[in-house]
Amino acid sequence: MQDSVQSNSPMIAFGMAGAGVAMVLASAALVLTLTGGGGGGAALAAGDESSPERATTRIDVTLNEWGIDMPANVPPGKLIFEIVNVGSIEHDFAFEGLDGRSPRIRAGGTFTLTVNDVEPGNYEINCTVEGHKDSGMHTTLVVLNDDGSVPVSDAGHGGDDTDWEALDTAMVESIMAYPAATEGSGNAILEPEILADGTSSS
Repeated sequence: MQDSVQSNSPMIAFGMAGAGVAMVLASAALVLTLTGGGGGGAALAAGDESSPERATTRIDVTLNEWGIDMPANVPPGKLIFEIVNVGSIEHDFAFEGLDGRSPRIRAGGTFTLTVNDVEPGNYEINCTVEGHKDSGMHTTLVVLNDDGSVPVSDAGHGGDDTDWEALDTAMVESIMAYPAATEGSGNAILEPEILADGTSSS
């Protein structure tokens, strides 16, 4: 009996040690899972750091003869235009560059136009009824960056597309086309004219 007990003791000790190792490994695996160890958790955390969802912005718009009254700057995202025609004739509202346009709105009428996922940039707004845009019914809407800054393409010189360098060159060329004919003139010595009585005419 004694030999039997002695021969089994190492196996019992080994079994207990093995169970202890298994518990340690299981605990380590649990810690790695909870803390994001091994890279998997870090990737998940990075995925969670997405930019916040853009808000919906409601914009009051007034149409009249001959103008479009509305804010000049708005944040990006979903834009809802609450349009009121306070004029005496029909007008419409067109958001150039995107699929956004109202039907013709009768005098005193209203219309709600929704434009989704508007990115930062410079957009033209106008009335497409013949002759109305040329009469002044147009404006520019600047959709700001997510941080509230003006898009680079819209900064400087009022945010238009004017080629100021070309205008400067044209101005210089127009001046050089008509040089003043001053060569050989000026700084001439004026000799006094002596009259018969000995006096000068000057």
